[in-house]
Amino acid sequence: STYGMFEGCTNLTSVSLSSTVGRVDGRTFRGCPALESILVHPSNPILSSVDGVVYTSNLKTLVKWPNGKPGSLQLPDTVTKIEGAAFYQCAKLTSVTIPEGVLTIEDYFGTPSYCCEDLACGYLGTFEGCASLTSVTIPSTVHQIDPNSFRSCIALESISVAPSNPDFTSADGALFNEAMTVLLVYPSEKEGSYTVPNSVEVISDGAFLNCSKLTQISLPNGLSSIGDEAFSHCVSLTSVAIPDSVASLGKRVFSGCSGLDTVELGNGITSIEEGSFRGCTSLTSLAIPEGIVSISRFDELSVPDYDDGAFKDCTGLVTITLPESVAFIGRGTFKGCTSLKSFIVPAGVPYLLDGTFHGCTGLKSTLFLGDFTKIYSPQQVFVDVADEFTVYYLAGRSGFASEEWAPYSTVMLDSPPSALRLWSLENGFSLDADLNQDVNGDGISLIMAYALNLDPGGAIAEHLPSASLTSDGLVMTFYASSPDIEYAVQASRDLQNWSSVGVNLSEIGPDGRRTAIVTRDSQEGYLRLEVKERQ
Repeated sequence: STYGMFEGCTNLTSVSLSSTVGRVDGRTFRGCPALESILVHPSNPILSSVDGVVYTSNLKTLVKWPNGKPGSLQLPDTVTKIEGAAFYQCAKLTSVTIPEGVLTIEDYFGTPSYCCEDLACGYLGTFEGCASLTSVTIPSTVHQIDPNSFRSCIALESISVAPSNPDFTSADGALFNEAMTVLLVYPSEKEGSYTVPNSVEVISDGAFLNCSKLTQISLPNGLSSIGDEAFSHCVSLTSVAIPDSVASLGKRVFSGCSGLDTVELGNGITSIEEGSFRGCTSLTSLAIPEGIVSISRFDELSVPDYDDGAFKDCTGLVTITLPESVAFIGRGTFKGCTSLKSFIVPAGVPYLLDGTFHGCTGLKSTLFLGDFTKIYSPQQVFVDVADEFTVYYLAGRSGFASEEWAPYSTVMLDSPPSALRLWSLENGFSLDADLNQDVNGDGISLIMAYALNLDPGGAIAEHLPSASLTSDGLVMTFYASSPDIEYAVQASRDLQNWSSVGVNLSEIGPDGRRTAIVTRDSQEGYLRLEVKERQ
């Protein structure tokens, strides 16, 4: 074998293989971008070369196209198989038309590489790293294609499949199985939005990997599974809604989606795997639905990776809400979430692992709803958090009397806080904060921001409800569904005397809003909204 023999020879332009060389494998010429020709000695009984390209001696298998060889692929009609990693890192290859007769496009799996980033360790896709490849045409005879074959083909615009192929098909440049129930590969260079066909049930591993120009994705209700790294590094993707039909989200599924700011998770998911939203720096808030049991749960056979937490380096994440169903939070889950202000640990989570909140420099408080069972000390869990970090826990809960909590302020609560007080905590304020305070100097109190479902750190005044004159009368629509709040709308003629008499209120709608109306025959010309904490 020539495994890794020429790896990293960046100036190598040509190689001659002797008659005794019997194999060229996936990493023989890795990192040789200038290589344009590989010659094989004529007496070699196993390998041969044609125009600087390596084949088996019978010309039935394409073994290796030189990394630096430019142009389009032209294969002999005798070829029936393209070997794994045959085109790996062939950055100057522009187009490939695979001739009829080719049956298999393989992938290569070598010795695991622990320095790889966001790639299945050890896998080398057949066309992986072909940065100039714009199109691929697959004949009717190919019956095996691994989706990893097209990893990092950043210029790929379309994949075409012969209509008579019994196993695969293409639509809008994307590759599917013949029944169009599995989406295998979406070309990296395609721009704009994409609607996944309703027939699709599975999105394969890496299907949209590095699709940097994908801005929106619409997923069908019948979708059941989204594979590992399926949307990893889709840096222009801004929002995603996962249907309730999806039961499985893969590892690192949205890793590196730096533009993703809105995520709606469906109710069919039971776990959020490691690295799922790692590096989603635009994500500011997330509500985890009931039914999620574990976050960053590592396989028993895998090495627990401190740097592959589900939300690692989500530097814009301010709030995240976990349901009661969560029973496990893995190591490093929130590492580097520098904007996270507070965190509520559900009662069903018995312990926290090392580095869970490492580097959460804005984390001011954590509320434990259950016991704290020591697996790692508090100082291993909460590393480099805010100086004023406070731990709240409920009376009767165990694990908080240890001296290991001494570096932090600990406060015992007689009863669980109200929804309003939890909101205060989640937004970086203390549980006993003065809710009438105006933190932004814009005249809007904290309790008003909570009542109207607004971000207290944002431009609240820009989103306040206002009255307008319509054909029905004086109208004001406002959010009216925050727990622990009493809402009151009053009308006035002179801004001095206010009364709720004559103010008609609609039912609360599905969006949590209701409308106040004063009819035209009334002389009231002003409306105001008052809110207070329900006692």
